Amino acid sequence: MSAIVTDKIKKLFIEDLFNDFDSADVRYYAAIGRSEQWNENDTTVVPTVSDRTERDARVNMQSMKNITDKSFVVPRSNWATGAQYSPYDDADAGYPLQPYYVMNSNQEVYICLQQGRDANGQPLNSTIQPTGNTNGTPFETGDGYVWKFIYSIGALRASKFLSSSYMPVQFVDSDEAASPDATAEQVEQRAVFNNAKPGQIIGAEVTAGGSGYTSTPTVTVVGDGVGASLIPIISGNALVNLKVKPDSDGNTTGGDNNNISYRGQNYKRANVVITGGGGTSAAARIIIGPEKGLGSDPRVDLKSGACMFNAKIDGAEDGDFLLGNDTFRQVMLIRNPLVRDSANREDTHFFKEATGNSLDRMTLTSVNGTLTEDVIVSATSGTPVAKAYVDTVDSVSPNGVNARLLVHQTEETGFSSFDGLSITDPSGNTADVNSYIRGEVDPLSGELLYIDNRAAVDRSAEQTEDLKIVIQL
Repeated sequence: MSAIVTDKIKKLFIEDLFNDFDSADVRYYAAIGRSEQWNENDTTVVPTVSDRTERDARVNMQSMKNITDKSFVVPRSNWATGAQYSPYDDADAGYPLQPYYVMNSNQEVYICLQQGRDANGQPLNSTIQPTGNTNGTPFETGDGYVWKFIYSIGALRASKFLSSSYMPVQFVDSDEAASPDATAEQVEQRAVFNNAKPGQIIGAEVTAGGSGYTSTPTVTVVGDGVGASLIPIISGNALVNLKVKPDSDGNTTGGDNNNISYRGQNYKRANVVITGGGGTSAAARIIIGPEKGLGSDPRVDLKSGACMFNAKIDGAEDGDFLLGNDTFRQVMLIRNPLVRDSANREDTHFFKEATGNSLDRMTLTSVNGTLTEDVIVSATSGTPVAKAYVDTVDSVSPNGVNARLLVHQTEETGFSSFDGLSITDPSGNTADVNSYIRGEVDPLSGELLYIDNRAAVDRSAEQTEDLKIVIQL
């Protein structure tokens, strides 16, 4: 027995996730963590879907920032001269090897409706970048490709959601487009929506060329819609291509490809009937566009099954984020973490600040020597011996008497208490523990939804990390 999950349910799951994200009672945070090396060579470890992986990520968590931006995204496809692009095809499962949509140099997104082909029906490379025609009317470029504009990516959305691998896609409803705050891209996309024709015939794929054709056969589209018309191309006495008739004179270039008299509309089922021409056995299948028309919802047109959450971390973020070498190696997405402090570690209130830190704070007195980060400090007494990993030396007084370390404990160090003990580090430096205060955010709380292991990232006060968390269904 076999089964599939359709693109529609993926879209539904992401919409439900976004509705949860927008709820007044819910807060999502991008978190970073793990300052220690992965292994001897610091080779990034591939995470597994397990409780242990989640638990290890939680105890290594350092800092988090509230996420306020999210978007549907699709794999990025830049138009490039000399590349071949596939036409939109309702038979494609997922994305074909040759993309059927492109983003041009102006960050405008187009769908390929017809592939350029030579007289023998062989695919041609695309040599003319699609541009303009932003009302959504299909147009043919000089290389034989037919394109349809879908939407533009504005500078603000590009800064948040455009990455080397993904690009944003969104649906603009009538209220958003009519809002005084609507961007030019939103108004533009809504105009394409208004011009979309439901159930259009996008094209037809020749499945059998047949033989013996000495003249052009008659091709008829039969179905429950109206108005579609196709032009057959014969070469070597066989059918090699079918084009959508673009104008009333039967021209194969120019014309109004969006006119319902030629592409038709309201088709939910259709087939091709080929008669005459002196030949036999030619066959083709119809390609029908989305139910509401190409351009009505770019998320559907581009088969988006992924979403991106974006958070920008600016320097130390008021002290909640660490600076220095090998600062973090994990990025996480966490929902509704809880407040935690030294007075009440069982606080059940959601953490609601813009940024937070989950590392424990060890304040010291009688410091002997220079304490450093990225080492394990150990208690000088007690059974079992308390240990902790030093993420950073947070502060040291001018005379070196007092210091505060930001630390965390893992299964490797154990979770014994440092209260009232003295510590030493691998270099023999010592200090007395004056207090051990838990971090402001409880890393063991909330729902951990995403873990990304990566190579070490160094941070500086002048640096901004642009965290783009992509969830692909």
